[in-house]
Parts: sequence; C-alpha cells; structure tokens
Amino acid sequence: MHGSPFSLPSLLKARVKQCLSDFSIPSTEGQVLGLSGGKDSLSLLFLLRDLGYQVHPAIVDLGYPSFDSASIAAAIAPHGFTAAILRADSESGDIPASILPRVSSNLRLLRSNPPTPCTACSNTKRLLLSNYADKMNAHFLALAHHRDD
Repeated sequence: MHGSPFSLPSLLKARVKQCLSDFSIPSTEGQVLGLSGGKDSLSLLFLLRDLGYQVHPAIVDLGYPSFDSASIAAAIAPHGFTAAILRADSESGDIPASILPRVSSNLRLLRSNPPTPCTACSNTKRLLLSNYADKMNAHFLALAHHRDD
C-alpha cells in the first residue's frame, strides 16, 4: 500500500492542500505554526514545507518542568527550520504590555490548586502565538490540534 494514491502521506498531503485551498491561504506569505513537538504539529510542519509554504515554527514554553522546548527546536534544526521559543513569563520579553494582564491571569490559574490547565493553557498559547505571528507579519497561524485547523 506504500506509495499508492491511498497511502497515509498522500492522504494527509491531499487533506492539507484542500484546507489551504478552502481558506485561500497563499504560499507566497510566511505562516506561523504552533509547534508542540508531537506527531501532529511535526507532520504539519513538514507537509506545509513540502507544499511550498514558508513556515515559521513557534514553540510556546509555559515553564512545565517536563517540557523541553530547546530539544524540540534542536530536532527540527537539521531539517532547515529555526524555531522561535516563546516563553510565558514577563522577564522573557515575549509578552507585550497589551496582553500581559491576560497572560498573567492565565498563569495564576495554571498555578492554582487544583490547576485549571486546559482553558488557561490554550488561551495563553494562542495569545503568544498570535502576538508572534503579528511580529512576523504572518497572515495565518496554523495549529495542528484538529482536522479543521
């Protein structure tokens, strides 16, 4: 089945192409991709590149001890990618004053007892990624969370 028109790589490429077409996302502009280091975001990173898109991978590091953003960035470097590591702390300079209150509020929720990570984490990641996309003059932010992203 490998190499047939129904192989998984061919199917994924066709689905990504269809999504890019459906949302009129031009390959002439750089796109920011939220990169977690998991199979979904890594697959999307390589698929977008293979389809001719200029991809700017960005890794959001919320400071969890088990999350190693530097290793993720190092793993994609041999493939020609330079990942931005966006840190969710006020000392990093990655958080502009305009979103700092929201990020700070989310981080308090993440560190509460019991923690409420899902909404606060997701919101913080999207705030940082959107801000980075603005800095990169990217018109699109790709996430690999759901098929419709």
